[in-house]
Amino acid sequence: MEGETVPKNVKLSSWLPQQNLLGHPKMKLFITHCGGGSAEEAIYHGVPLVGIPIFGDQIKNSDHAKKLGMLVELDWNDITEESLEKVIHEALNNPK
Repeated sequence: MEGETVPKNVKLSSWLPQQNLLGHPKMKLFITHCGGGSAEEAIYHGVPLVGIPIFGDQIKNSDHAKKLGMLVELDWNDITEESLEKVIHEALNNPK
């Protein structure tokens, strides 16, 4: 993002400790591809998920988190600004 202005509430980094982020009390939502580690860590921390599985174990992990009521799924081929906004609101407002 060289030459671009970054808002003060945005932190850019080449790596961040995912466990610390998911366990942070201000964590509201995690958008994930539903890889095994990411899904398990989010479930452990009780963080609502928007899942966009693409292949492999991601689909099974997404299905499991949906059954737990922790995930709203979005198909990779159906991503639009509107569909992403809809699933984010749905995940944030789900009482489960």
